[in-house]
Amino acid sequence: MGLSEQTQDPEEFGIVQYVGGTQEDGQAFWAYILMKPERYEEYYSQVMTGEKLDLTDYGDILQQGFGAQPPAEIQQQITEKYGMSKEVEAQLTALGNEAIVLYNEDNN
Repeated sequence: MGLSEQTQDPEEFGIVQYVGGTQEDGQAFWAYILMKPERYEEYYSQVMTGEKLDLTDYGDILQQGFGAQPPAEIQQQITEKYGMSKEVEAQLTALGNEAIVLYNEDNN
């Protein structure tokens, strides 16, 4: 799972989030959601603790499917529409992890 960029359209303001995982029945899935920014902290906390998620609680599902990764054409559509890239996703994930460590150090 990883972070992504904010959408470019102010009417669709949110965070485009790629989610990959396993359903209760063991089937691998992937999804892109347009996450409400105010819900991101709660979402990330649940992901870090391994709690079960209902993605629709956090935003609108843009694309979803089964398998380890989305098809290349879906990845390309998301990249073109929202400007999402794996490089930016990796950078934001690293920053988010660093922020959590700093937050935990400050609050202990």
